[in-house]
Amino acid sequence: MDPENVTNAEMENQFRERNSHLKNDMNSIVNSVEPMSTSSIHSAASITGTTNRRRSSMMHSAMEDIQAMHSRDPDRFGTIASKYDDSFGNAL
Repeated sequence: MDPENVTNAEMENQFRERNSHLKNDMNSIVNSVEPMSTSSIHSAASITGTTNRRRSSMMHSAMEDIQAMHSRDPDRFGTIASKYDDSFGNAL
C-alpha cells in the first residue's frame, strides 16, 4: 500500500482495524477496573471508619460552607474565606 495513494476502501479498512483495537483496549481496561472498584466500594466504609451520621455531618458542613461563600454577610464570608485560605493558601 502506497501511503500517498491510499484509496477510500483502504482508509476505511484502516479505520475499522484501529477502531476495533481501540474498542478492545477500552473494554479490557473497563473489565480490569470494574472488579477492583466494586470490591473497594464495600470495604471503603470499614477502612475509613465512616458511618452514615458522619457522612451526613460532613455533607452538612460542606453545604454550610458553600452557603457562606455565596453570602453577602461579610462575617459569614470572612469565616469561610480564612478557613479556605488556611487550607489551600499554603499549597500555592
